[in-house]
Amino acid sequence: CGEVLVKPGTVDSKFGRYLNLALKLREDADYVSEGGVFITAQIAKEQVERAGRFLAMAEAFMINRG
Repeated sequence: CGEVLVKPGTVDSKFGRYLNLALKLREDADYVSEGGVFITAQIAKEQVERAGRFLAMAEAFMINRG
């Protein structure tokens, strides 16, 4: 997403940040038993809300591209 859509300015850079954070949280949660981060319900809720905004942006992007 970052190289193809965010850097050229095709989509808002916040969506690149959303994806980067989601990936980091997923990786950290995979290793919670080894000192990783425990994902709280609030963090999970925020990620689901951001995913919804990302999907709405992606749908609009695809529709506008024709």
